[in-house]
Amino acid sequence: VVVAANPSARGSKWWMDPMTGDISPAGDTLALEGYASGFLVVKASGMAVAVQAPVLSEAVCLAGPWRLAPVCGGPELPEPRTMEALTTWSRNADGSENPFCGTMRYETTFGWSGAVDGVAVLDLGRVEQSARVRVNGRDVGFSFMAPHRVRFAASILKRGENHLEVEVTSLGQNRIRWYGQKGVNWMYFYDANVEDYRKLGSSIGDIPGFDTATLPLLDCGLLGSVTLRNVFDRKTTEVEKRKERR
Repeated sequence: VVVAANPSARGSKWWMDPMTGDISPAGDTLALEGYASGFLVVKASGMAVAVQAPVLSEAVCLAGPWRLAPVCGGPELPEPRTMEALTTWSRNADGSENPFCGTMRYETTFGWSGAVDGVAVLDLGRVEQSARVRVNGRDVGFSFMAPHRVRFAASILKRGENHLEVEVTSLGQNRIRWYGQKGVNWMYFYDANVEDYRKLGSSIGDIPGFDTATLPLLDCGLLGSVTLRNVFDRKTTEVEKRKERR
């Protein structure tokens, strides 16, 4: 989505990413991806700043295989397994349903021949629901909303083999769905309201009309695709080009 950044306002315009805290010059238009948000600040006393788009390297796809293991959650911890391709953990390898909700750790190794200075951006693709990321044992960021991208210092990477961990935490719907199907009385509400519970179906426990057994099975986990790339400041790129010409 491209939106006008109040082009009639005079002064310097600055764009702040609330997820990363990054502040950069803004032009007369801003390109926003789905679910993205930010703050636009116009300083009337400042001089207009020329906007230069960053230079992006070609994205490297981290295809796996991925080692998947539970960290915490329930109703039962699933067995660790290896996934050749990213898919929901709500289905087992044989296609049967898996009601597990909680946190799972995805691990893989990948080769890297890109730059190890400046900034790198890891794009996790689709995540259900939030993710914490570690690269080579170092915590590099957390994401709870799309687009699920994590920026970090490229110096954490090394040329050759690297190690990536992504801990994904799901919602709890599949677990309470399983409770409803098994007849487990899990509803202990204290000082809480269940909105329009009488309209939601048959009865369960002491609350009439709230049947979690009929809830849909949600996708959970890291669904990808996962890519990694360098992001260069355009000025830095021009300096490097001049060095090469010499």
